[in-house]
Amino acid sequence: MKKWLATSLVLLIILPVLAYTSLPGIAKYVVEQWLLEQGFQKPVFTVEYPSPKALLISELRVEKITDNRVSKLSAGPISINYDPWDLLLKGELSRIEIPLAELDIEMTGAQSAPPEEDTALSGFDLIQLLPEQWLDFAPSKELVIGQLSIHWHGPEQADFRFTGNVYLTQEQLLTRVMTTIDDKAIARTDLILDDLNRMQFNIIDDANTTTLTSVGQFQTKDGRIQFSLLHDINLKDTLEIAKRLPLGFEIPLSITQGHYNGTSHISFPDQIRDSLNRWLLSLDIDQDYSLEAQVQLPFKEAKTTSLMLSGNTRFNLASGLNIELSKQSHVSLNQLHYDNWRLGKLTLHLPDGLQANIDQSSNAKPFKLIVEPENLSHPDHQITLQPATFSIDEIDLQKLHATIDIQLPSVKAKVAGNQLPPVTLQGKSYVRWPKVDTALAVSALDLPLHTAISIAANFDKQIIDAQWRLKEFPLATDLSLLAPYLPVKEIPENFSIQRGNYTHNGRFQWFSGRLDGTINHAITELDINYEQVQLLNTELRSTTYLRGDRIDDKGTLRIKTLAVGLPLENIQIDYRLNKIGSPHTIADVSTLSAQLLGGTLAAEPFYTVLSDPNLSTNITLRELSLNALLQLERQPGLSGEGILDVNLPLRLNHQGFRITAGALKSRGPGMIRYQPDGNVKALAKNNTGLSLALDALSNFRYRVLNAEVNYAPNGALLLKTQLSGENPDWNNGQAVNFSVNIQENVLKLLKTLQFADNLTESIEKRYRKP
Repeated sequence: MKKWLATSLVLLIILPVLAYTSLPGIAKYVVEQWLLEQGFQKPVFTVEYPSPKALLISELRVEKITDNRVSKLSAGPISINYDPWDLLLKGELSRIEIPLAELDIEMTGAQSAPPEEDTALSGFDLIQLLPEQWLDFAPSKELVIGQLSIHWHGPEQADFRFTGNVYLTQEQLLTRVMTTIDDKAIARTDLILDDLNRMQFNIIDDANTTTLTSVGQFQTKDGRIQFSLLHDINLKDTLEIAKRLPLGFEIPLSITQGHYNGTSHISFPDQIRDSLNRWLLSLDIDQDYSLEAQVQLPFKEAKTTSLMLSGNTRFNLASGLNIELSKQSHVSLNQLHYDNWRLGKLTLHLPDGLQANIDQSSNAKPFKLIVEPENLSHPDHQITLQPATFSIDEIDLQKLHATIDIQLPSVKAKVAGNQLPPVTLQGKSYVRWPKVDTALAVSALDLPLHTAISIAANFDKQIIDAQWRLKEFPLATDLSLLAPYLPVKEIPENFSIQRGNYTHNGRFQWFSGRLDGTINHAITELDINYEQVQLLNTELRSTTYLRGDRIDDKGTLRIKTLAVGLPLENIQIDYRLNKIGSPHTIADVSTLSAQLLGGTLAAEPFYTVLSDPNLSTNITLRELSLNALLQLERQPGLSGEGILDVNLPLRLNHQGFRITAGALKSRGPGMIRYQPDGNVKALAKNNTGLSLALDALSNFRYRVLNAEVNYAPNGALLLKTQLSGENPDWNNGQAVNFSVNIQENVLKLLKTLQFADNLTESIEKRYRKP
């Protein structure tokens, strides 16, 4: 009995002593087992025992090898502190301090064999991944790493380095890490996790500014895990950080300012029970967001864009992606330009918001889009557009199909200084991507102008084909309505259009950046009165050709009657205008013909540059009736018989028209009879020369009737006439020769047509005695 009591007493004394003395070895064992549990192989470290409650590992080296990477960890010195009772009873260390640790992860390039079925993860409990779970794997109550350097590298990948510090307990993790890729510093990141499954993640730039903040929490309920996240992003600074990443391409955008914030909710089953695919089908993502940004674009046609978007997105693999945009959302493109066109701003609005669902059906609810252009300009043209409304329906996002109703309430245009009538536009577009077919109706707001347009586009082939037709427009309308759109500043009061119609149709094709097309114009049955001038039964038909940057026009003008004091009939002009709108526009007239005074008028083909007129042509008049010429004035007692031919060499330059040495000749003999009125006879009684001339002309049979014609740009006309013949009833048919010079302003002559008075005056000048 005494021996047993003695033995018990010895054990009570010796066991605590043995336990106390074995604590360093237990601590070493705890460290070694933790490393082995993490998969590290053959840990090598040396241990010192500065005190019974501490270990000092001067250097630690461990290695972990898998089929596709080799991980090597080296650290030291490592100070390990422990409470004896926690170590004995729980196998728990109090604190581990590591001033410096380095982890080298080398990817070998070998690929793991993928599981044959997606059931490889079946039964995996995702709760194990929550912070509260894996914080329990902390090797001590406190782990402090002054500097942790992780080097991750391998073939065909960038070189990553993560350098930072770590403070880890069984309640929380605090760390700040600098990320470097290929020796280029990217950004610093802060991560905070705690055992209540809360997290905070921050990205900090070089200026110590937080560019991204995310705060979230995991919760478990009814067999699901829900992750709620608040995020706030400075888009400008975050994009600058993203540009440092080795993406293999350059990010072409630049954000001058921008902000993104929102709330995300992610919900999924807490276990992968059957297969990964079935688990993914139960994944739900719901996000509310707001985004404002000013973005510089990499396109030469558009400089910047402004975004203001807010709404909600929901995603489920089974039901698809649901997108909602609020009615406050809008996008603006700024400083747009194409060739010489400039558009200050183009804004897209959603007056009723937008809802779209992308799934197997990929449908979207009908919505409206308002397009609002501002400050459209061109050096030579001006267009003012009211906001256009596009009502979009029958939407299939998968097939890229939609039907679009188009409403544009007002378009005001000024082309090359000429104001065009304001129009309204409405129509429908059928999108069957890459093909788009559009039908439009265009109507003037204050004139009976109506045009139908059809446009067919194939964006794969980069072809746009358009054709249109203008409904016949009556020209005999209120001229005060047309006045603002005519090139003249004001319409004379005595100008009127009695009748006439205008119509045109056209077609153009845009192919790979080149525009080609034709426009056919027609004016028919046009009658115009202006003072004493009448233009009757006029017809103009022409075709305008668009060939890239060049515009030409070819046409024919026919006028049944042009009454300008002497009647011109059956006028025809065939012309061509080349390079319209350029400084070198050329007018080319191939035919100019008419009927005049019983004969014909024709001009040789000519052409000139309109900006600097300089042309030469010969105008010929054949088989003119002398009697018709004399009857223009309706001078009593004056008549004639005979045929005349005229040749007029016409020149035109910046000074005006000029005729030099034109010729008028009679075609064979003829006759002139002049029986003057009483005034002329009374004058002849006192003038022997005039009396003789009148007697000779009373029944004059001429053999020669010639005239030289000269016309100056100032309007002065000089006719040097020669008249030879005899009067069989006077002086036994004695031969008579007349030489008369007639000088007058041709414009006045055309206006007054006082040919006989001029003839009388010329005779008086020739024979009146001083």
